[in-house]
Parts: sequence; structure tokens; C-alpha cells
Amino acid sequence: IQLEALSKLALINTTLGEYAEAKTFLETYFSKEDENTERKARANKCLSDIEWALSFEDAGNYAVERLGDDVNTEYSEMSPSTIDGIVYYSSNNYFASNEVVKPRSKIYANKDGKTDLVSSDLNEGDYHVGHYAMNSDQSVVYFTRCKYELNEVKCKIYKQNLKADNAIEELPVHINTAGAHTSQPNIGVDAETGEEVLYFVSDRTGGKGGMDIYYAPIKNGSFKGPFALDAVNTQGDDVSPFYHRPTRQLYFSTDGRKTFGGYDIHSVYNGEQWGEVINLGPSINSSYNEAYFTLSDDGKEGLFSSNRVGSEYIDSELEACCYDIYRAQLEINTETLLAKLFDAETKRPLQGVELVLSALPVAEDKVFYDNAAVDYKMEIRRDLTYSLFAEKAGYEPHEIKIKGDNSTAETEILMSPIALQLNGFVLSEDKEKLSDYTYTITPEDEASRKSVNIGNGKRISDKISKHQDYTIKVEKEGYYPETLVLKQEDLLKEEILDLDIVLKKIPAAVLTKLTLDGYLPMPLFFDNDEPDQNTVSTTTTKNYHQTYLSYFQRRDEYVTQNTAGLDQERKLDVESSVLQFFDNKVKFGDTALEGFTEHLLRFLQQGSQAEIMLRGYASPRSQSSYNDALTSRRVRSVENHFYQWRGGALVPYINSGQLKLTERPLGESQAPPSVSDEISDIKASIYSVDASYERRVEILEITSSNVSQ
Repeated sequence: IQLEALSKLALINTTLGEYAEAKTFLETYFSKEDENTERKARANKCLSDIEWALSFEDAGNYAVERLGDDVNTEYSEMSPSTIDGIVYYSSNNYFASNEVVKPRSKIYANKDGKTDLVSSDLNEGDYHVGHYAMNSDQSVVYFTRCKYELNEVKCKIYKQNLKADNAIEELPVHINTAGAHTSQPNIGVDAETGEEVLYFVSDRTGGKGGMDIYYAPIKNGSFKGPFALDAVNTQGDDVSPFYHRPTRQLYFSTDGRKTFGGYDIHSVYNGEQWGEVINLGPSINSSYNEAYFTLSDDGKEGLFSSNRVGSEYIDSELEACCYDIYRAQLEINTETLLAKLFDAETKRPLQGVELVLSALPVAEDKVFYDNAAVDYKMEIRRDLTYSLFAEKAGYEPHEIKIKGDNSTAETEILMSPIALQLNGFVLSEDKEKLSDYTYTITPEDEASRKSVNIGNGKRISDKISKHQDYTIKVEKEGYYPETLVLKQEDLLKEEILDLDIVLKKIPAAVLTKLTLDGYLPMPLFFDNDEPDQNTVSTTTTKNYHQTYLSYFQRRDEYVTQNTAGLDQERKLDVESSVLQFFDNKVKFGDTALEGFTEHLLRFLQQGSQAEIMLRGYASPRSQSSYNDALTSRRVRSVENHFYQWRGGALVPYINSGQLKLTERPLGESQAPPSVSDEISDIKASIYSVDASYERRVEILEITSSNVSQ
């Protein structure tokens, strides 16, 4: 008797929320031996629940209030649901005209503070009626009818077709199993097929214990299964399922898990598989019973039933007997998330990415897209976890998970370009496969790749990305160079790109002067005070290609300096102009110089004589005497190119006088007035495109004549 009393006193105090007192009774209970295994199991669970409740960290997101007396009575009100602004619920506050003692449960509707019994055949008859639930198009209502059978209430689920003369029919026997209690219907959605699913509660055989939750997919009006929801069910009672369609979240109540006392409301996400079961916490659950939770589509307001202190009751001896309906309003806190987009290979900001932000569970997708944007600001709720899905043509889709708990105010998304295999042969005009050629593949926004020499029997084989345009240039001695442009919109359609590139043979007469003239005039650009900074020397040992390489590596620095302090729109314009200068001027000049020199060698080999005129420039940042020396060094670096090219292949022609190099340094005398000469104005005098354009050497012209061999 003492053990039973201690056990009951612990349970009573737990229900009252007096956890310390309950633990005291349990400590006394466990100090004694109890051979009653069932009672001992209850005591162990009670102690475990108390310790869990005391350690629970609650976000306190729900503000709870009891609905008014227009809904709640001294009898039980349960199973609320809101449809088109009307609150439907079940109440035991109904008496048949010939019965004044035993109440029955019927379905009521409340709108704008006015409550009426639902005028429908579903409320007719000598039944307890409850659990009003509609399908998605509101054509069918599901509900429960219960009757006493051998002094025990037994329930079955019915449906009423609102578009077929309000016909009411009992669900088939594989749903309403004979001898079992079947009730609390709710309609959800299958996460994979999108088809509707009937959720309900039953104590049929084969369950885990007590009341279990089952589901039955609905196909063309027929019910499959039903199947036990094993991811949720426990050895206790699992009841009142409610499927929140916008978030794919199933809410239910149970006393079979750790609770604050009695039934607690829990949630579980229905994705590709069922997620973790989560207790909604003490801001909504109490030490009494909470059940029949429903939630508005926007997730901000819930309704549920509870017999907590403050609920109406029939008499003082049955103070905790009866359920009232409560409203739980979600207090939403938000923060701003900044998502930055980058190319995973170049690490440069990436424009034109579409972002889809989805709360998990998915309430509503929010789409962000701006063709010029490289980052997005978005408001997220601190109580939710989000999926952020990024997509851009030519890139692999990318998804990350974000917790809105104020721990991530900024996130970087790295987009990986989709690789495309490029294969190709170089052919003559008569379709003969050529060898001993070189090819260069240049992405539109990257530095030029090195030329690749191809031997006999080899083919072009390279990996490119689908996200940008490319230029392919093929060169072979005795043939005109051929250039192809690969456009992004075409690359996106291909998995493997096979190309045949045809080269036209150069006639012997054209190979000479006309080919060289096609390169001119040729501007070659230099970094500030290069080559050889801080010197007044007029000579240098560097060749032009060496100065080009170090200059081009500073491209991103030039972008940063030119765009500092600009707004987003102006920043993108200036960045584009700087990149175009480096790609279309600086890089192009170095490539053109290589091609020009190749053809110059063949020109000289034919016995022709050539004279090349070079002219140098400098921006007006320093004194004229300094700039004169600087332009001389720049001209000398271009001359060094001709002396050092291919290990001195042109030196014999220079020494014999067959090739002459004529220089004309100009200093700053030709710089336009728009180029700043203010030392303090670093952006304008060093990094600006105007200033950069002035730092150059031009190959202006080539004169020639034939010499005897």
C-alpha cells in the first residue's frame, strides 16, 4: 500500500507541475523494493520525465491564451480546426431532448464570437460525433461517430461527400476494423506522390501499445493500407494527428515519450523520410494534458485542447476532468542573412545566380534573382532551419542548410562550373588531318592559357566549363590562323563537344608583308613604373613577356582599387571596363606579339629585309625626365623580346642588318589631359583605365624589301 501511495503521489505532483515534490516521493519509493514491474516501470518513466523537464531549454516561442466562453464550457471542448475563418470543434455540451443527465459530443462552429451546432446530417443520431476534418478541395468531410458497446465506447470514421447530396458513408472495414476503436481522422499529403493521406488513431491489434497512429494513402477515392506510423508510435498512447500541409509537418500528442506530464504535443517532419520527433516545449505544453493541435497555414497561430489549470470544469471534485480550447500564437523573431555568390574555381563574385529559400519544413519558397547581383539579403526566422538552393546555367546546383539562430549572419556559396569535354581535329581544306600545330583556349574572363603543341596523330583534348564563352585559336606554319568562338548557350546543350577546325593554306606571295601588316599597329601595355621600378636607367634585361606576366597577375588588384567606395551598379560597370582592358588589350597584345614574331621569322627566312618602328609612352605621374627614361626601358624590353625569342632565332638577322629595330621614346608628351599627374590621386594616376592605357609601347609599322640570298 505504501509503495502504491508513493507512486500515485509522485504522479499527482508531476501532473500539478510540482516536480521537486514528485522527486521526493520517488526517492522514497526507490529506497524500497517493489516487485510490481508495471508500477516500477511507471515510476522510472516519471523520474526520467521530471529530470528531462527540469533540464529542457525552451525558446518560449508561443504565447498561449484560453478561448472565450462563446466556445469553452464546463464540459470538454476538443479537436479544433479552422476552415475559411470558421473554428469547428467538438463539445460534450449537448443534451438530447429526452436525456438531461448524459451529454453527448457534437460538432459546433464558431465565427466572429457566435457559436452554432453544425446543421448537418453528420450530427444526427444517438452518437458522439467529433474530429471534423476536410480534404484539400473541401469536397469531403471526415469525422468520427462513437457509441457505447458493452459499456465501452467504440468509434468509427465516416465521411460526408459535400458535392454528392451530402451522402454519409462509413469507411471500409480495413479502416474501421471490427472490435477496435478507430477515430480522430485528419487529411495529409504524401511527401513523394503528392496524393492525399488519411491519418487516424486506433487501438487495433498489432500496434506498439495503447492508441497508435495509422495512415492510409488515398488513390481514386480508395484507401490503401492502413499502415502503422512506426516512426511516431510508442508503447503509450499516440493520438490526435494533424498534418500541416504548408510545412509537411505532422503534429500529434503522446504520453509514451518524455513529457512535462500527461499528453504533450509533438511534431515530426515528413520529408524523404520521417524526421526527428520534437516536443513543442513548456511554452505550449504543461504538466496536464495537451492534445488536438492544429496550425494555421502561415504557421503563426495554433489551436489545441488542454485540461490545465484555468480550464472550465463541471464541479470542484472533477477540476481537471475537462478540456478547453486554447490559442497558441507564435512569436516570430527574424534576422537578416547575407548570401554571397562565388565561382568555386576563380573565387570571383558570381552574378546572375537564382536563389530559392525554403524553410524546413517547407512553408513557402522565396525566389531571389537579379542578373547583376553577386549577393542577396533575406529575412529568415530564428526558430526555423532553411534550405538555400542556388542555380545558374553552366554551374552545378548547390544547396546548403542554414539555421536561423542568429549564428549565421553571412554565408558564402561556391558554385562549381560544369565541366565539358572538348575533342577536335585540325584539318586542311581537303580534310587531311594536320599535325604540328598549336592551339590556345581562352575563357572570356580568365587569363590566356598557354599554347599546346600537338604532334602527329594527336587531337585536341581539353576540359572547359559550360558557364562562359571561349575563344579557340589554332595556328600552324604556312596556314592562316583560325579562331572559333564557343558561346555559352551552345555549350549548355552539349555533354561532349567534338570539333573539326579547318585551316586554309597561305599562298607563298601572301605569306610575307601582308601577314605582318595585319598585326599592326600593335600596342603592348605595362604596369606602373615597369620594367625596373625607381630607376633612371634607360636599359633593362627583362623582355616584354616577363613584364606582361607580372602585370596581368595584378588584374584583380586593379579591379579592387578602381571599384573601392562605389555603389553596386557603378561598381559592376567599372569592374567590367577594367576586366575588358586586361583581356582585350593587355592579354591580346602579348598574344599578338607572339604571332607577329612567328610570321616575322618566316618573312626573314624568305630573304626579305624588315625595319620595325617602336614608339613608347608613359602616364604623366612623374617628371618628364623620369618618364623619358621609363619609356626607353619599355622600348628596350620589346627589343629584348626580338633578341631573346626562341633562344635568339632572330639574332642572326639583326646582326646582318636584315632586321632593324628603330626606337622612338616619347615619354609623357602624348598623354591626354584626362590622365591625372597628381601623385596623391593613386586611383586616377595609376589604376584607372585611362592611365593604364598610356603605359605602352606600340609597334607602329614595318617596312621591307627583298634582298638577294
